[in-house]
Amino acid sequence: MRKRINLLLSIASLLAIFGCAAHPRVEVDLAGIGSSEIGKIIERNFGNSNDSVKGKINELIYSKKIATASDKKLALEEIGLRCEFAPLCTYHATAKSKLINSDGTVLPSNKLIHTYDITADYSSETIKSAVSVVVERDQN
Repeated sequence: MRKRINLLLSIASLLAIFGCAAHPRVEVDLAGIGSSEIGKIIERNFGNSNDSVKGKINELIYSKKIATASDKKLALEEIGLRCEFAPLCTYHATAKSKLINSDGTVLPSNKLIHTYDITADYSSETIKSAVSVVVERDQN
């Protein structure tokens, strides 16, 4: 009886392992986000909700490190924003994802582009920021 139970458990385990291989998978291309602190936040939180990603980015922008910096422009540039038009700093990046079906096909509706736009204004004592995360279908 015990051998039979062990055999059944072994078979069930193998079926579970082989069954997982037949499930859809997600392929993500994060090459467009860069390697800055903001890019790392996006990478770590990619599977989370848009609000979660926005919250983590805002936590970084409003962190003590930035708030107490003597040169806020430099501090914002160090985390990945570009400050070409003072007193505004911006960040723009895109990432792509697609859901690959178990048979290897990808439906057009399962190809997505994730766009991240950040604007920070350091003209006053307190930095003001706007973070936008937009997910839309990839038309290509």
